[in-house]
Amino acid sequence: MVQRVTVTIPDELGERLNAVKDRFNVSRVCQEALASEVSRQELLMKENPTTKEVIKRLKVEKDRLYKDCENEGFKEGYKDAKQMSYPVLRHFVDNISWKCGSRRYPVLSLDPKSCPGKDPILYIEFDLEDAGDAFPALKKRDLAPNIQPGLFDADSYYKGWWHGVLKFWLEVEDELSPWAE
Repeated sequence: MVQRVTVTIPDELGERLNAVKDRFNVSRVCQEALASEVSRQELLMKENPTTKEVIKRLKVEKDRLYKDCENEGFKEGYKDAKQMSYPVLRHFVDNISWKCGSRRYPVLSLDPKSCPGKDPILYIEFDLEDAGDAFPALKKRDLAPNIQPGLFDADSYYKGWWHGVLKFWLEVEDELSPWAE
């Protein structure tokens, strides 16, 4: 059984959503966000929570923080990729691979869905210091300005950043192929 809920969003967000809603399941995203917040609120409502309940609440909050940092990184990575020169963009993409079990594949040679068993892991072959050398704007940026101060997870941010760069590359690579018209 399911219940219908109406969600009201600002006009600006509605316009942005209309432009991309065919790319993801809006209902699933809302369900996940609501489930996370309802779990957190239920745990906060208890007057004298047990240590287990506090740990559960903290895990929900931590997961939300990590997801927020990853989403912020994704937006910035996608935006940064649009600013990169072709050699720099290729440099980044060539240093990303899929880890599928014990094997690694260049990111452009493996369909992630073809990894037997479970989802492949995005594997980055150099650290962000190298990335900052290749793309200096990354070093100068106030990372994740939309995340509450003191609540920043760099690993989640950078994971999202790399996914954003890769997402942009996958959108443009066919047009950049030597065979593209």
